[in-house]
Amino acid sequence: MQDRIQELAGKYLNGTATEEERQELLTWYRHEAGKTSEWPLASPEEKTLLKERMLGNLLQHIGKTKPRKRFTMLKYAAVFVLLILSGLIARKLFHKTPAQQSAQIITTGYGERKKIQLPDGTMVWLGPASTLTYPEKFMAGKREVTMEGEAFFEVMKNEEIPFFVHTGKLSTQVLGTSFNVHAYPADADVKVTLLSGSVLLTQGTVRQNLRPLEQGVFHKTTGGIDAYSYPDAAAMLERRAGNISYSNITVAAVATDLERMFGVKITTDPSTSGCVFYGRLKNGEDIDAFLSKLCIVVNARLIKKGEQYIITQGNCR
Repeated sequence: MQDRIQELAGKYLNGTATEEERQELLTWYRHEAGKTSEWPLASPEEKTLLKERMLGNLLQHIGKTKPRKRFTMLKYAAVFVLLILSGLIARKLFHKTPAQQSAQIITTGYGERKKIQLPDGTMVWLGPASTLTYPEKFMAGKREVTMEGEAFFEVMKNEEIPFFVHTGKLSTQVLGTSFNVHAYPADADVKVTLLSGSVLLTQGTVRQNLRPLEQGVFHKTTGGIDAYSYPDAAAMLERRAGNISYSNITVAAVATDLERMFGVKITTDPSTSGCVFYGRLKNGEDIDAFLSKLCIVVNARLIKKGEQYIITQGNCR
């Protein structure tokens, strides 16, 4: 019996079985399908294929249609389904929306700066540890970019098409303007500093206009936006090139800034973190030399452990 079933199975798989032989094999299948008895084919692949074909025939009521024709119909149906699935997959992979298809993502590492020209001619100076996302080509009537970190923008003027910079919940709208955006995710505030032109900051229903030499501060915790006079706004032109001026800035804030630029860990203790610092970091300046200078200014001690710096024992009060 085993040899007979093996012979029928072989014919069934290669399409040479007669109607009577198919029926004989299917009758055996009805009795043996749920049992653990040995199937007539040694190969696991052939066993699986045989079970699938025979089960398919049973479900389609093999007695009503000639098995060979039914198998042909099933084969074409399977090909049709595969074509549909292939088309859906291809559409998912290759026929993306314009925003998905043309998104450009520029990132910078610690201490790295990049200058980017956007499709409309707008220039962007991307600061360290930052990300800028923009379309390869702006859509009609729309100029929008998204960023995290810090960037200086010189927006190409176009009064008919505003330019938007999205930083989390805050949006900055401009027509033609020079301004700096400081929006690192870990910071409590987003700061927009305006050099020329005008910008409109919006967060939900909260709106705040900025004039030249003003800084707008969006407070993430409260959702409020404040505007302050910022006479040193021109320093942002130097900052975009890596020349950083610190004026009345706490040592803790300077340390955070330096961590992003140099990719190191800087710890300040309570005796030093609140000390106010005035100084300038030049592009390409060694961090050890700068931190030594900072410690002299605030009467603190600098300790270095590998890539970690500790500023302690400050005497600034």
